Amino acid sequence: MNQRANPILEHALHNEKLSNELFSGGEFYDWVVTTCYYSAIYFVINELFPNQYDIGGKPFQCHSFDDYCFKKSRSNVSSNRNSKHDIREELVKEYLPDIRVAFHTLRESCSTSRYKNYKITKEEAQLAIDCLKEIKLECMP
Repeated sequence: MNQRANPILEHALHNEKLSNELFSGGEFYDWVVTTCYYSAIYFVINELFPNQYDIGGKPFQCHSFDDYCFKKSRSNVSSNRNSKHDIREELVKEYLPDIRVAFHTLRESCSTSRYKNYKITKEEAQLAIDCLKEIKLECMP
């Protein structure tokens, strides 16, 4: 049987590979954290979509994260204050609770790394790698 490539999963694995290479290089720990977070995003999206979700009390088939965001924006429960990162984190909390702490940790670490003058320690980068491993383990098909 001919299996079609999964570009979302491929993107997650591509970013994970870069995270590991950057970590072993020992210099760009801020980018380790950033690529770990973006790898985690793709693992999570791959796990969550396509699927049916209750939006505003009605069931909707959502083919992708963007489709979900669009349908949510059309409902009465939408808020313009919710960024896509916020919406994604809400989905993780509700549907992937076993990795919510790891996902939140990566998101916060990624955000923080951009404001610490790129001074991320090896230990902080290792935490990002560990969080990504946890997320991948939960989300891999």
